[in-house]
Amino acid sequence: MSTYMITYFLSDTCGCGHDHDHEHDHEHEHIESSEDNIIAKIKSVGAWAHFMPEAFLVKSTLSAKEILEELKAVANEGDILFVTKTDAESCACQNQAVIDWIAK
Repeated sequence: MSTYMITYFLSDTCGCGHDHDHEHDHEHEHIESSEDNIIAKIKSVGAWAHFMPEAFLVKSTLSAKEILEELKAVANEGDILFVTKTDAESCACQNQAVIDWIAK
């Protein structure tokens, strides 16, 4: 089992292609919150730790590419996803508890 860091940046839309920073009327069905979907999918791939606002650590038997494919299945167009393998020896963090969790 490996530990991966997953970070994400979510686009400004609900996935429907319309800008939502102003009042407007249009007919379409809104897609569920991309963040809710991404977080639920991250939590489903293994033991997890939410250590930064848009970053998780997960311990999984899946590869980084497999995790990315799982996340892409629930992401909206324009969302940015990054998955990288990490270990306690090759990273540093101001919060020692994060390194300890990775090392477990």
